[in-house]
Amino acid sequence: MRILTLRIPILIMKQFNRRSAAALLLAILLLLTVLCGCAKTPDAATETSETESTTGTALTMDGAVNVRDIGGWPTEDGRHVKSGMIYRGSEIDGLFSPYCLSEKGRDYALNTLHIKSDFDLRGDTIKPLPESFLGKDVRYACFKLRSYNSIFSSTYMPEVARLFSAFADETSYPLYLHCTYGMDRTGTVCYVLEALLGMSREDLDREYRLSFETFPDNADSTDDYDRFTAYFDALEGNTYREKAQNYLLSCGVTEDELNTIINLLTE
Repeated sequence: MRILTLRIPILIMKQFNRRSAAALLLAILLLLTVLCGCAKTPDAATETSETESTTGTALTMDGAVNVRDIGGWPTEDGRHVKSGMIYRGSEIDGLFSPYCLSEKGRDYALNTLHIKSDFDLRGDTIKPLPESFLGKDVRYACFKLRSYNSIFSSTYMPEVARLFSAFADETSYPLYLHCTYGMDRTGTVCYVLEALLGMSREDLDREYRLSFETFPDNADSTDDYDRFTAYFDALEGNTYREKAQNYLLSCGVTEDELNTIINLLTE
């Protein structure tokens, strides 16, 4: 590239005091920066956009916390988890916590997110409710589950199968998936589901840890999660998708249901 030399007559420079000369030199440097193409390139802007699109979208649903769309994450086969299908978060009825949707929150869930199903993972601590807190027009299903390594127990594996069979029903979506805080039981189920969809080990961990933004005190006590991921790592399979498939097949989920879930929730 041909270098342009800017010559400024000495007589002109003498007419400026030191502050004016410094300002002029700064302007010249900025001009050279632009001419040399040192500004941010389109490729860098594109890279930033792609990075931002890989994280779950946090949502404000008045009265609930830890709410996010699980979509947007890349899968290892070059696809993405589909957005607008599964939203995860805290309970919405205040049974075990202060988290109870306001009218504004209910309206947001029904008319912005268009929730059609309420998947309640608190079945080990409550009896199934007569209907969803979102109203009788929202399908309500209660699942008796515990978190982390409990899902590998024969006590809970049939319930895991029932839940994943419900995930294979395209009429369920969009759905809201929750326990009490939207972190332990919900985080366990989402980990297995997202592994099935093809997310990497690193992104599975990143998505789980997004809950610490709401509950930072829990970030220092992850022993149960660490034991769970170690057990999951040891499952049969060369990829995390294969590990999830083998585990879910052992629970009683059919191969057709697994393929349907992948097709429904990735694009």
